[in-house]
Amino acid sequence: LAPINFAVSKYGLIATVEEMTGVGMIQNLLTSNEGSYIKHFSSMFEQLWKEGVDARYRIKDIEEKVGIAEIEIIQNPVDSIARGWDMVRSARKEINVLFSSSNALRRQIMMGALPLLKNASERQKVKIRMLLPSSDKSEQLIEQIKSNVPKIDIRAISANLETKISILVVDSKQCLILELKDDKQSTSYDAVGLSTYSISPTITSSYLAVFESFWRQAELFEKMKEVELLEKDFINFAAHELRNPVQPIIGFSELLYSKIDNHEHRRLLDEVILNAKRLERLALIMLDVTRIENNSLVLRKEIVDTSEILRDTVDSYNRKLEERNVERNNENTKLIIIQNGIKNINATIDKVRITQVICNILDNAISFSHEGKIRVILNRVKRNGQNFLIISVKDMGPGIDPEIWPKLFTKFASKSDMGTGLGLFISKGIVEAHGGKIWAENNPHRGATFSFSLPIEN
Repeated sequence: LAPINFAVSKYGLIATVEEMTGVGMIQNLLTSNEGSYIKHFSSMFEQLWKEGVDARYRIKDIEEKVGIAEIEIIQNPVDSIARGWDMVRSARKEINVLFSSSNALRRQIMMGALPLLKNASERQKVKIRMLLPSSDKSEQLIEQIKSNVPKIDIRAISANLETKISILVVDSKQCLILELKDDKQSTSYDAVGLSTYSISPTITSSYLAVFESFWRQAELFEKMKEVELLEKDFINFAAHELRNPVQPIIGFSELLYSKIDNHEHRRLLDEVILNAKRLERLALIMLDVTRIENNSLVLRKEIVDTSEILRDTVDSYNRKLEERNVERNNENTKLIIIQNGIKNINATIDKVRITQVICNILDNAISFSHEGKIRVILNRVKRNGQNFLIISVKDMGPGIDPEIWPKLFTKFASKSDMGTGLGLFISKGIVEAHGGKIWAENNPHRGATFSFSLPIEN
């Protein structure tokens, strides 16, 4: 465009346009009070004003010899990828790269990035650090890179920290930021969107700081995984070590109980047997946690009438509640089933495991409800062509504590001294292994409702 100077007001426009001719530079003068011209140049001025920098600050920068940030916007993905590879080739000290996804790294490997990185590492003696979000593909990719570029330092970050940009910082002097447009594409050219390149010290150091933050997060992520593995091993070991001696204690105690008549001795043996069985239940709970976390929970499925299981379980609990209500005098807790016209529902399930889920939910409801009726509700729904049975337990307790809510179905989620805080975690694992879901909500006025769904025969 030809250089132009202009002044505009609501009354008119004056502009000079420079033009090179055979005799030199000449200026053409344009004056107009035409509304469309005034509107156009007024709009142009407003845009320039909005994008401009206050002259006082710019003058101060010049006086203090502060340079303008050098940023280049690259719209063509081919140019973006080429610029990134040129940066790697030019590296002399350090390459730091954060990939937006495992697929982003895989696409670069397909384009031939590994020989480029190997050359930088071995011939140019450049230190290379790489980050990528953890996924089912990340471990395989890390092994592939390590086998080709042994000296590279590569870490996986938590999938929760996955970004929509890839960051490349070379020698703390230049950086390239690539937008992830479509991660499903097979080539980087189709997956990458807009990119920005900068040699500004301020911008480069800022992105380097972002990388360093992610690098430290990755280190913590690795340590957290190690702790989780140790925790699983400990729980598994402790569960087996508890279970092995408990079984003979129960067996011998029951045998001894049958052979003595002394009332006091029998009372003491009752306590031994009761607490031994508690330890046995704890061991079984811990083993269930290990199986769920290792995805090794075995289901012994058979076609059964789910409504019959529920009725039998509720009847058993009501008999226990009658005894408890008598002992505590002032309590009148009772379970009632609302079947909504549902009588017999066949489902292919593990009868023992689903009974365990029902018992876990009922135990929680009873422990927090000291009076009134606890409703066990059956519903049948159809989703995406599949029928589901929904079993809900609606109690009259205080409701779900806000502090517990976010971690309700995780391990050790409890504010009570009673129980292990593992029941709902195990229930979630069992229900999901059956292809169902489990959830909870507070009731409008009082109490909470816990529900879970199971796929049933169409």
